[in-house]
Amino acid sequence: MISKRTTVHPKMQRNTIRIAAALFVLMLFGAYKQGVHRTIGSWNRESEVKESEVKLDFTRDQVWVFEEYVHDEVNGAIGVSLQAANVVPTFACHFRHEFTTILSSILHEPPTIVPPNGPALHDALAADSIENLVLTTCTDSLKKHQKNIYASTVHVVCLIHHSNVDVYRELKPLMEPLAAQGRLSLLVLGEHVRKAIQADIYDWIERMESPIWENVPLETMIPVFDYPGLAERPEPCWNIEHGRRNYDKLLADLKDALIRSPATWGWKGAEGSPFQPILDASPFTLHLVGQINPEHHVLIPTELKDVVHIHEGLPYPEFYQFISQADIMVPAFMQRGAYEDTTSSSIAAAAITRIPVLASARHLGAYTYLTGPSVIERNISTSEVAAIGALRRGPQPRRRAGTSVWNEFQDNIIYENAKVWARLLRHRSPTLIPGTEDK
Repeated sequence: MISKRTTVHPKMQRNTIRIAAALFVLMLFGAYKQGVHRTIGSWNRESEVKESEVKLDFTRDQVWVFEEYVHDEVNGAIGVSLQAANVVPTFACHFRHEFTTILSSILHEPPTIVPPNGPALHDALAADSIENLVLTTCTDSLKKHQKNIYASTVHVVCLIHHSNVDVYRELKPLMEPLAAQGRLSLLVLGEHVRKAIQADIYDWIERMESPIWENVPLETMIPVFDYPGLAERPEPCWNIEHGRRNYDKLLADLKDALIRSPATWGWKGAEGSPFQPILDASPFTLHLVGQINPEHHVLIPTELKDVVHIHEGLPYPEFYQFISQADIMVPAFMQRGAYEDTTSSSIAAAAITRIPVLASARHLGAYTYLTGPSVIERNISTSEVAAIGALRRGPQPRRRAGTSVWNEFQDNIIYENAKVWARLLRHRSPTLIPGTEDK
């Protein structure tokens, strides 16, 4: 499905939806108007200046992106960011859930996609024709293809999704020969992850008293792109997401809020029976988008039977289309990991689909790209349900920011990502067009 496809360990499985990134979508208001997003690839008014700052001169065969299993949407963000730097790579990827449809719509030209398990990558490495190889899941891919990678001269961009030290137990020794030869760069998907990994690297340098890691680039890319196939909805709205989320608390809080003041939420009824919608009151609804784990059902209170809805197995085009019609995304993280050592792809999905995130200072400290139209702020001490209730009780319905505001927000992210790739690819290859050095 979407974004983060991390393994859910047994002790973490209670009351979770196990998918790429399970999602809570809050439909707080009624009808919506459909429109069309802008065409991808046009910067704002400073486009010519921005493009010249990051432009690279690589052929398609010189940059490959490899992904055997998951993280489709991360590869999409990589493709758009490289495109902004004048590079369209070869994708040796196994795209799932119709993500090739998404990829074709966000790139200017049809992407070259080869099977990740076929001979294409091995042959290209053997011919030493790849300048840069991006391993989107480096923990698996480097181990599997180390022999061919070591035998070549390819520069490896190793994307690391977690800062947990267990990740490095096998990966770090595999990266060291590349680091020693100056052909390794590290890439992460969030500033909080970058800080944690940087601390790990400093520890390695001090313990080993070795300069190997001193000059290894460590960069942050935000996994966001602008998907043009979405309905545009500047009407009042609301949305919510979950991967390892606190279902119990959120649903209990929602149940209590509806019992105390059902009309505030556009419903009527009493405790012990399913609530009924007040149709002319824009009844609030909560949507779980993902795949149910049959062994660990999410228990929906009787009162919320018609308030909470589950949508399973949506392919990417339908997934993005569906959540773009919602109003707000509520992270509701249950564990500290999403703030400290890994990145929630569902928050990135909100930025892709132009949905504001209900964020506290804790979220904003980790997901530093959440600014402007992408944020509805709440106090850390205020629960998600209480914050949403306050918004519904407000004197005026909250409207989503306009197209131009979202365009600027997404363009800035893509441009910063393009600068990241300009630095990464320049690390091994001095092929920048003269005069276009990144400032």
